[in-house]
Amino acid sequence: MSISLQEVIINAKKPVVERIGDKLILNIETLKEYSNEIPIIELLNYAPGIIVDNGNIILNGKPGVKITINGRDQPNSTNQILRGLLASNIKSVEIIQNPSSLYDAGGAAGIINLVTKRDFGKLFNNISTTSVSQAKRTSYSLSNSMTIATDKVLINNILSLSKNHSQNNKSYFQLNPLENDLIKLSEESKELIDVNYPTANIDLDYILKPGQTFTGGFSVFGSGRSNSLFSSQNLDFLNAVDEQINFSGNTSTEILNTSAYIGLTSSLDTLGSNRKLFFNYTTFDNTSDVANSSISAKTSGRTNGITENKIALLTGNLDYFKGFNKQSSLKYGIKYAYSKVDNFSDYHFINNNQGQNNIQDFNFNEQIGAAYFDYSHAKKQFDYNIGLRTELTYFNNNYNQNRIGVRNIEKTYLSLFPSFNLNYSKDQNNILSFFGGRRINRPLYDFLSPFIQLKNNYSYSQGNPDLKPMFAYNLGISYLLKQQYSFSLSYSFIDQVFASIQRIDKISNDVIYSIGNLRNQKDISFSASAPFNAGEKFTINTSINVFYNKFRSPDNLTQFQKRGNLAFNSFLSSRYQLSEKISLSSTYYYFTGSLQSQLKSFPRSYLNFNTRYTLSPNKSSISLRISDVFYKNNYREEFKFDNSFIESYSRLDTRSVQLSFNYRFGKLKSEKSTIRQPLNEEKNRIKFQ
Repeated sequence: MSISLQEVIINAKKPVVERIGDKLILNIETLKEYSNEIPIIELLNYAPGIIVDNGNIILNGKPGVKITINGRDQPNSTNQILRGLLASNIKSVEIIQNPSSLYDAGGAAGIINLVTKRDFGKLFNNISTTSVSQAKRTSYSLSNSMTIATDKVLINNILSLSKNHSQNNKSYFQLNPLENDLIKLSEESKELIDVNYPTANIDLDYILKPGQTFTGGFSVFGSGRSNSLFSSQNLDFLNAVDEQINFSGNTSTEILNTSAYIGLTSSLDTLGSNRKLFFNYTTFDNTSDVANSSISAKTSGRTNGITENKIALLTGNLDYFKGFNKQSSLKYGIKYAYSKVDNFSDYHFINNNQGQNNIQDFNFNEQIGAAYFDYSHAKKQFDYNIGLRTELTYFNNNYNQNRIGVRNIEKTYLSLFPSFNLNYSKDQNNILSFFGGRRINRPLYDFLSPFIQLKNNYSYSQGNPDLKPMFAYNLGISYLLKQQYSFSLSYSFIDQVFASIQRIDKISNDVIYSIGNLRNQKDISFSASAPFNAGEKFTINTSINVFYNKFRSPDNLTQFQKRGNLAFNSFLSSRYQLSEKISLSSTYYYFTGSLQSQLKSFPRSYLNFNTRYTLSPNKSSISLRISDVFYKNNYREEFKFDNSFIESYSRLDTRSVQLSFNYRFGKLKSEKSTIRQPLNEEKNRIKFQ
């Protein structure tokens, strides 16, 4: 006798937000109220602790977040890529506020990793996005994301191209004492900025045999930028004749950034133990041509020059994962990183028919060796991971001007970076987490270069080859309520913190803008995010970050030794499903301004509206976006030092209307885990113009 049983299908619905180890995970597929055609950069605002401010992503009040896709670093055009990736192509968003010892120790803000839907098998999926934006000038962008898979091969690529045309109107006021006189400089300027951004990324996973997978990838980022500046400067003296200077200049910049990686992952047992070997090589070339002129009743001058910046980065990782049982595991590995920077500039100055050449060379070499481990264990309602990373750093740099004399700096230092994460889960609706660790922020390569860049006839900026790395000691606690309400409180002590430093040259009386180290800084921050559903069609999401920082300056900055600052930013977004095909949304952002060293920034805000019409479900949509409706997202900054005063006010081209069209074809299957490339801190120390 036989008994026929009907098929039983069990669907386990994932929570909207869940805590797994050191990751807070937003499961995109659970957000059913959102259209699949929404760009992922818009959905990031609904992730706990995340605020997107003009494309700049802030995590728990801290900027400088590292963005990765499937664990891979992204180029500078991340904003364009995120606008081209739709929600239908993303499985989840992983938020790592306190990275474990497995990650590079650089960076204090955290990591946001986007996990795409990827699977071996017969699969083809393509998403295209086209947009045009009109502000004072017109901009265009095009991006395409494609996934192709067979039983053994998976290929994913992202292509993007944008042509941005913007305008920046700026007011500048400078008051500083001269010997037996007083100068007041006021300037009104208009800058026209034209930028082309072509970007290409391709990733390949290939199954060599069961349990062994080869992975590789290549990315190219290019940029052609032209800055045309027109300004009028008025100089007022107490004991001399006032002067007006008309200035015009053009800077053309070409950037080429390439990166390639290869890796091999081998499974070692049935408990998930594996071995990963990765190599990455990155190059960066930046060439700028400068030509400007200034004319007044007293003088006339011209400047012509070229600056070349070349960077090469090589990294290698060997990582092991050992699973002891279902509750315990150990991850450990080693890494080597080599960085080489070569900067060169050649400028020719003519003032009242008197010529002068200025040739500068700056070279920087750095080697970092690291060893690390991280142990994880879970038992009943508790799970934790604890780790230690050791980094040995050697660097040297040298600088010479006009081929006369060479200034060398050389140093070796050993650093330890412990980290821990502890989670207590009373149930799925109540998760309490404790975390802490030590991190390092090494200077951007651009900060170290001592090249002089003229701002006007009485001020210039200059890098600082003596800049020291800053170290951060972090402690925090977070609470996840009902899988969607997130709260976080953290404390950081930062030693040798970077800050903008201004000073007066005692010989020329010029104002010098530079980067220096403050003695230390203490930060206390609180962040909260909460969604509210007012019926089936109306959703509101709020985020707020409150932070207090108190910094102590070096003894040579006598005008202030200790300063404290309380500030906050807030974000409010709403979405209303007007009909099956039409949705309306709005976002509002407000920032109180802050005080950092000698720099004071003032409040700013913006209000955006967006309308989306779905032409075909899961296929195509069109959207209309109005940004910064009331034109309040402008930057005003103020410096006070040595009885001097500087104020700048930038009226950026932020108010715009954007029309976008998305189209997708193909079908996504259920996802599987994919290989992730180790993150490289060295890439994030490159400053893109």
